[in-house]
Parts: sequence; C-alpha cells; structure tokens
Amino acid sequence: MRVSIHRDCMGWREKIAAAANRRGHEVTDNNPDVAFARLVTFEPWRERGLEFMRGAAVRGVATLPEPANLHWYDDKLAQVALLSKWMPETVVVREGEPMPAPPGGYPFVSKASTGAASRNVRLIQTEAEARAEYDAAILGGGIPLKPSGVQKGYLYWQRFIPENDGDVRVIVIGDESFGIRRGNRDDAPFASGSGRIEIIRELSDERTAKAFRMADEISEHLGTRWQAYDFVFEGDRCYCLEAACSWTDSGYVGCPTFDRHTLKPTGKTQDRWPDMAVTEMEWLWTSRS
Repeated sequence: MRVSIHRDCMGWREKIAAAANRRGHEVTDNNPDVAFARLVTFEPWRERGLEFMRGAAVRGVATLPEPANLHWYDDKLAQVALLSKWMPETVVVREGEPMPAPPGGYPFVSKASTGAASRNVRLIQTEAEARAEYDAAILGGGIPLKPSGVQKGYLYWQRFIPENDGDVRVIVIGDESFGIRRGNRDDAPFASGSGRIEIIRELSDERTAKAFRMADEISEHLGTRWQAYDFVFEGDRCYCLEAACSWTDSGYVGCPTFDRHTLKPTGKTQDRWPDMAVTEMEWLWTSRS
C-alpha cells in the first residue's frame, strides 16, 4: 500500500509513517492508494490539512478521515442536519430571518460554527442578551471571535441541558472505541478545554455505555470509522452535542479500547493509535480492491 500523509505541525505524520513502514507500506506523495491527515483546529494548519485531503479526494484517492468529513469538519452549522436526530433542539438563524424563540427557553447555548476548547461558546441568560446577539450577528457587524475573526450572517442556538457537571467524549477508530469523562470549566458549564479528565476504564455505568452505543450508532449512520463525539445527559436520555474528526493526544494516554459494537473490552489501549490508523487505511485500500 502506498500512503500519503499530511505534514502537520504536531509530529503526527512521523508517527503514522513509522507505523506504516513497520507494516511494509510505502510512504509517498506520488500516486498514493490512501491519504491520511490528523486535522488541526487552528490556522493556518486547519486549512492546510483540509486542502491536502480535498486534493486527494479530487484525485480519487481514498482518505482517512473519510471525504464526507471535509464538508463538516470543525463546522457546527454543517453538522446540524447530520446530527439533529441525536442533538438537543438546535436552531440556525440566517440573514433575513426573524429572531426565533430561544430553544428550550433561558438559558440556552450560542455557538460559532468553528472553535475548540469551548472557544466561541456562550451561555445566553436573558432576552436582552439574545437580542444583542441577533442584532450583532444578523443585523450588524458581527460577534468578535477568539482568537480572531467575526461571526456574521448566522446564529447557532442550542437548548442547554442543565445539571451536567461535565460530558463524555467517545472516540471511534475502526471497530474500536475509547473515551474520557471531562469535568466542566470554572468559568462556564462547558467541559471542552477544562483539562479535567478521567479515563473511562469500564462501561459498567449504564449512562456511559449509552454514550458508547450512541457513538457506534451515529458512526454507522454517517459511514465513518474515525470520529469523536461529545455527549451529555438529561436524566437517562443521552444527547450528542457535536462531532469532530480530530483531537489532541493529551488526556487519552492509556485509554483502554472497547469493541465499538459489543462494548466488550479489547484488552488493548489507544496508545497504539498510529497502528490503528494504518489498519484503517489498509481497510480502505482493500475495500476498494
């Protein structure tokens, strides 16, 4: 198998290349069978990774993550139609549309389409705050974003699910899944970027198992074998807040993996993720043969 790997800023290419070479595969930029990128969420590397993947897809090269991800990677607006079955009530407002009623009442969550680690996610407490957001994003010059940019021409409002002290992040790679529990930040009831991480070592808790089952269900629906999902709970009901096909390595070291279909422990850990990625590339390659 001939593999092309994106040259990222995190050293991930070297890890994948080493794993591919150990398996007897050739790492090359010329006429590859499969292309791989660990996409980075910040610029300029985000766009460089996407361009690498788009170029491979245009040439008819199999890609990991799969080509569908190119349409909604780090794009919460694009994810709404795909994930609406599993998400809390979510409203997207465009230019020319009136200000809607808050989904689920106050408070509710307002998000920019892009951003990681809870950046550009806001908890809207009052009608005055909602009106100010509408006036800025739809009628005015936009809402300033971190670290840069402006949210203009749309609003993404989502029902806030209360009484969660964190979330459950589940990652699917191939036929395996693994995950962590993340505690909320001090400054907001959001878990992403808090650094408060607990590795999920068993699935005896029914709510955690429900999140893992939902991750498998969504992956089957989307036809993806490389994806991360964030879940919260309302009573016994599980909701998916959003999805991503990229994540950092920190926090996942030593995570045991489970068979994503049966939830049985595999006896392995995600530390071997470069080999897991090569296995998935082999799967893509052979499925096309």
